[in-house]
Amino acid sequence: METAVENESRRAQGQGFGLNVAERQAVEALAMQSAKAYYRKKNYTVKDVSHHKSYDLECHRHGKELHVEVKGTTTLGTTVFLTKGEVDHAEKQASGTTALYILHSIKLVGKVASGGIADIRDPWQIKPKNLVPVGYKYTV
Repeated sequence: METAVENESRRAQGQGFGLNVAERQAVEALAMQSAKAYYRKKNYTVKDVSHHKSYDLECHRHGKELHVEVKGTTTLGTTVFLTKGEVDHAEKQASGTTALYILHSIKLVGKVASGGIADIRDPWQIKPKNLVPVGYKYTV
């Protein structure tokens, strides 16, 4: 069994599995709100496409389209989890057409998320050496 100190140390670096559904939704909603505000401030039109695309935001400015993957975490955000679809999409895109927006160090009190520090990788190019598999699907 993990102690509270070990748990905090593990969570301090990257995204983890420690939040319940309501907490995760609050963290994700805050990150999306922050990302939308950031890109709107940079004069992009912003559309949330997270429910039907493998990325979260579609941003347009001066005839160019930018696909943004948004991640929120209560940790320092040095690692984030990406789905296979998110990785596949980012790898297929031309250089300069994808961005990664991480809102880390989010404060969470109950189901209320606040604060956070933005770490924006724009442009974002996936580096295969930085991908570490964390699971496998096995068919028996």
